[in-house]
Amino acid sequence: MSDTTWLQRAVSAMRAFRESDRPIISLARDLLWVVAVVGGIALVLYLFAGTWPAVVTIESESMVPNMNVGAGSVGSRPGPKGSGRVNRRSGTMAT
Repeated sequence: MSDTTWLQRAVSAMRAFRESDRPIISLARDLLWVVAVVGGIALVLYLFAGTWPAVVTIESESMVPNMNVGAGSVGSRPGPKGSGRVNRRSGTMAT
């Protein structure tokens, strides 16, 4: 039996991964860093807006006096008033 525990072996493997100069290990380390940063930004946006996708682009000219086509907009989950539900028969918004 070995005198090292699984935790000591895991710490040793992590240290070897962090300090390795091999190109493939360095590439894996960089890719993991990018995935962590992009995932963190996506998580913050989801927590802030409460919906996904959190940022949308205006695609039609129906909002032209206030917003232009191509403008970015941060979306959010509808609140209790104006829940965004549409009556299927009449096509009107429920309040």
